[in-house]
Amino acid sequence: MTKNNHVSNRTVGFIDVFAFKTILNSPKWSLEKIGSVFSNAIDVAEQIYKEDRLFDRRMQPSIKHNFSDSIIVYSHDDSEHGSLTVIKYIHRIFQMLLWHQLPVRAAVAFGEAYIDEQKNIHIGKSSFTRAYEIEQAQEWIGGAIDISVENRFPELFLNGKLPEVIQYPIPFKDSPEVRTLGVSDIRFAINWLHNIGRDPSNPFDIITPFPDMFGDKILAKLQNTKKFIEKTKEFYFTD
Repeated sequence: MTKNNHVSNRTVGFIDVFAFKTILNSPKWSLEKIGSVFSNAIDVAEQIYKEDRLFDRRMQPSIKHNFSDSIIVYSHDDSEHGSLTVIKYIHRIFQMLLWHQLPVRAAVAFGEAYIDEQKNIHIGKSSFTRAYEIEQAQEWIGGAIDISVENRFPELFLNGKLPEVIQYPIPFKDSPEVRTLGVSDIRFAINWLHNIGRDPSNPFDIITPFPDMFGDKILAKLQNTKKFIEKTKEFYFTD
């Protein structure tokens, strides 16, 4: 419910490319290529949504490319449909960035936000900040759906209604700061294997290049990602 012209409840998604300094310093990546990959990921997400039977231009979420390595997606209201579209956008953008060999994490949260589109102001402890903190707390290539989303829209998570999410024990960093976030309550992850469009015979191929690209910097994250693939590869489909 809107309290004034700028404050309302929203679903917010946050995607971050980690090891970004290494990527920027790699001869494989130019600024033009990185920018093109980000742009293409957003374009694909928008196109997929327009082709979806749920398409409603009024409900199309806003996308902000925040800083150099992050993308924020947020709904225009507090509705279930708005939350659904944010999850679908995050799912597809995540896939496209990973497809192009960028290691990513994501999180989706629901809560109060102050948004002034004209002045490009976006503030919210239980929405924007919460999504950022949950994203940063994860120890894998993957994404988490915060308990705030499940509590607000429980129907989305019943009986596999939303194939873009999957119940899975998300690996979080072990630190006092992370434990204060209440991450033990989070039950659902972004099912990025769903409709990713690669040969399902070997889903591990998608992360195979990362050890050579990043060395030991993301070793623990890779191991946790391999566990996710192994346990959920039956959900691995091609477009």
